[in-house]
Amino acid sequence: MEDEDEAPEPPRLWRPWKRDFDGEAELDVEEMVLWWIASFMVGWLSLVVGYVAIVVTRHLEKARRPPNGPSPIYIQRVSAATDFTPLIRGLVESVPFEDSQLWIFGSDGRYVVKNKKKRWHRELSDWVGKGLHIKYILLDADQEVRDEIGRLRDTMEKMKGRFEAVCLTEGAVPDLVHELETCHPTLLIGSNNKNAAWIERLHPRDSLYAYDVKYVSPNAMCTSHERLEFDTYKRKLETVLNHSIPITGNVQDS
Repeated sequence: MEDEDEAPEPPRLWRPWKRDFDGEAELDVEEMVLWWIASFMVGWLSLVVGYVAIVVTRHLEKARRPPNGPSPIYIQRVSAATDFTPLIRGLVESVPFEDSQLWIFGSDGRYVVKNKKKRWHRELSDWVGKGLHIKYILLDADQEVRDEIGRLRDTMEKMKGRFEAVCLTEGAVPDLVHELETCHPTLLIGSNNKNAAWIERLHPRDSLYAYDVKYVSPNAMCTSHERLEFDTYKRKLETVLNHSIPITGNVQDS
């Protein structure tokens, strides 16, 4: 017969351990497993929510960047395929593409074979189709990049005559090569002096991303400082063009 004076057992709480009558803790394996699973799920959910918040924030930030705003835009980290292209695309209404040139500059050009290359190629094709003349200028390019650019040029018939790709002659203008190896200016030389500049102050080799980027729209190209910077980079790219040869690649499989 049970002792009527014995205190009832207290209700079990959610805890991965329990205490016996001597005050010593006993591990409850079943509750411990459930506790770790719950902790893992909460952590995983927090990561997902954080990632979605970052993606949404970046999307809204891109949407708020005016292609032809009155002030320069400064961006910490960018991908040309997703950050640069909307700005140039947004200028089609204010800058006549038919009489304009876009000088795209890079060092090794590896981003043309990265995972966003299809979007990049599609944008280039669209701009040329609207009449924009593109000059693709590289300091050096391996065979894979040369083949991809050759394929880009030769498989899109509407690019004929409006798409040029060149590479600096080996050993030419070494001081300028050193300066521009990771600092990449891309210039829109627009008709009626409607110029724009996209300056990547740090674009590491073999990287899809560039850092510390400045975009100056035609409307923002109104101060003497912005115009002087544009003219300075234009002269440097002209020097590279004068020491460059056309990029050719093996495009027999295109």
